[in-house]
Amino acid sequence: MKAMRKSKTMIETSKATPMMSDFSDITQKEADSREKYNNESIYNIMDIYRSFIPKQRYALVRVFARRFGEVFGGLYDYNPKMYIRTQSGAGNMPPITNPYPLSKKALIVSINNFDDFYKEGDVVSLSDAATSIVSPGNGIKTDLRPSYAFVHPDTPNLINYERPPRNLDEEEFGYLYIPVDLIEGIIKKSDVKE
Repeated sequence: MKAMRKSKTMIETSKATPMMSDFSDITQKEADSREKYNNESIYNIMDIYRSFIPKQRYALVRVFARRFGEVFGGLYDYNPKMYIRTQSGAGNMPPITNPYPLSKKALIVSINNFDDFYKEGDVVSLSDAATSIVSPGNGIKTDLRPSYAFVHPDTPNLINYERPPRNLDEEEFGYLYIPVDLIEGIIKKSDVKE
């Protein structure tokens, strides 16, 4: 009886994969950009978005950037790793970080609901499904995007229509078009009096 040998590919794939952390360090510039966006930029709503009227029981929201923490003198962000299928679909590529720093906290830009519970200007908590990231294809050439990403059809920047902006400094960053059912509740009521 012949002795069975491991093939080269079996040996290579049997090596242990290094443990990857869901925390990644961020620069001071990125931290400052997130603070500016959360405190100022998020409230600068473009007119084309403000005038958009969603269909019944849907909302147009603008999501706040993910918060970061300071640990041992460094700035860290909780950013779970994502797995994308290989081009053949037979397995996963090495994990990557989520390119969209979206939190579960959002500002309602426009809403159409029959019970008037939520109002424009309310700061709300979203479910995980509302801010989930999807990969519409397989392999290295796929482009990640928020599953409920929204770019207005009259956007002045046509590249955003192809891929929602990832940069916090872009004025169209962070818009999602979601069913009202994905809103978990109100964090802060709007200051607007009717």
